[in-house]
Amino acid sequence: MHAETSESATLDPREVEGALLGLLTSEIGPWTVAELEREVGGMHSNPTEVIDAIGKLYACGLVHVQGEFVSPTRAARRIDEIDTYRYGEPGRR
Repeated sequence: MHAETSESATLDPREVEGALLGLLTSEIGPWTVAELEREVGGMHSNPTEVIDAIGKLYACGLVHVQGEFVSPTRAARRIDEIDTYRYGEPGRR
């Protein structure tokens, strides 16, 4: 029996949080949790990590969660603006 290896098992949770914030701040409108799971969870093979990351970002005040909808707070958008100015392109940290 082969041991199943998963790239997501070694991911730093901050990597998933960063991917979520990058996606949320680069697009207009709220996203559903299911959409975020497909977009970010699909890259990392583990939608549970997306749910955990949304919870952590919410606890930090970086996302709004209203039912199934997730959107960035003004603070998250401002961080993205600063990073864009600092690094010259969105999402490059």
